Amino acid sequence: MIGKSTASGSLAPIWNLVAEELLPSMAREYVATAQKVMVVNGQAEARRIVAAFQKKVVTYLDRMLETDDGITALCAGFEACTSSRATFDDLIKMIRVMHARQELAEVARALPFKIADLEGKRSPRSSIS
Repeated sequence: MIGKSTASGSLAPIWNLVAEELLPSMAREYVATAQKVMVVNGQAEARRIVAAFQKKVVTYLDRMLETDDGITALCAGFEACTSSRATFDDLIKMIRVMHARQELAEVARALPFKIADLEGKRSPRSSIS
């Protein structure tokens, strides 16, 4: 497993770093294209656009993480928008998940839609009546 969960507070700093510092023109193009597709409710096309953008961003970040200078630049970029050191760790977790997304999708497809033994049962830790 990846470890502790990713803090939702890390998402905005990561997006800001990608969209404003690392790949601003690519991010602007992605947002504009995605907005057009959402207007016409083209879900299949939207998924394709998202996957292509994610692949480009992950490839770029992978290259940055291969060098000490790249890691230093990423950390400096996060320091400009957040004081949380956990944001860098959250970025690494997200990249790992992105690398495993094909395998995760295959596992999800192999699972049954419903698990009969669990159908209608509450989690023992659930506090909702």
